[in-house]
Amino acid sequence: MEFERAAGSDATIDRESKKVRVPFVLRDRPPVSPTGDYFDYVAQLAEEWCAQNARTYVLNGTMLYLNSIQVMEVHYGMKYEIGVDYGPQDKQSGSYQITYDGSGGMTNVTTGTVIGKFGDDAPADLDDVPNTIGVQGDDVRGVDIPTQAGKMTVNYRHPKAFLNRAYADKVMELIGFVNNATFLGFAAGEVRLRDPVFTESDAEASAGYVFEISKNRSNFTVAGITITEKKGWDVLDPIYADDDKDGKPVKKVLYFKTVRPAGREWKDFSGTFGWG
Repeated sequence: MEFERAAGSDATIDRESKKVRVPFVLRDRPPVSPTGDYFDYVAQLAEEWCAQNARTYVLNGTMLYLNSIQVMEVHYGMKYEIGVDYGPQDKQSGSYQITYDGSGGMTNVTTGTVIGKFGDDAPADLDDVPNTIGVQGDDVRGVDIPTQAGKMTVNYRHPKAFLNRAYADKVMELIGFVNNATFLGFAAGEVRLRDPVFTESDAEASAGYVFEISKNRSNFTVAGITITEKKGWDVLDPIYADDDKDGKPVKKVLYFKTVRPAGREWKDFSGTFGWG
């Protein structure tokens, strides 16, 4: 599908600031059943078409660069117009800055290694002392402790030719999800998107992305049980059973399971961001 210059509509020129808006219209009608909303479909199409066919505009011998695109829905599903803004700043040339914060996160731990015992009723052998933490009746409350985690902020100037609603919507859909392939050097399962922020001014367009990092682990021991593999943001969940030690009821860890929270399946990051 193609766009073309709008017939009978002239470009709007601000010669003092050297900015131009050029009107285009969608030449073909959108398909009867596009993937997703019609507006988002056309916005994505406009983005791709302009990046290939309308990246620059020459005004009196001066090269101007594509800065932004406005999509106008004249008739839903049938007629769309776009205004393409050009200016002296080249928003196609991207730059980025990555900040990595190694501060830990918090996790709830319900088991551990018993290193001491006190009181006349305590078992004689440490191995006989339950290693569960915070048992109250049938509940094992555990304790919150700092854990290895990281936070990475990517400030990306001009992550695409421009920032528009279609791109922002796609990024917002990734909030809380985890990468399904290597991203920014981290393996699948280790990166989770938290807070994207988009800004645009006359001078530049930029976006900031905050990612949380939890490294994949393998062959480590918890409560005497070897965990052969745990992907970064999967949850390690203990399964308990009632037990008896010296005639007293206790909680015993039978085994662990790893759980991927419902609705948080891994997703493609690089294909959405266009980098990484």
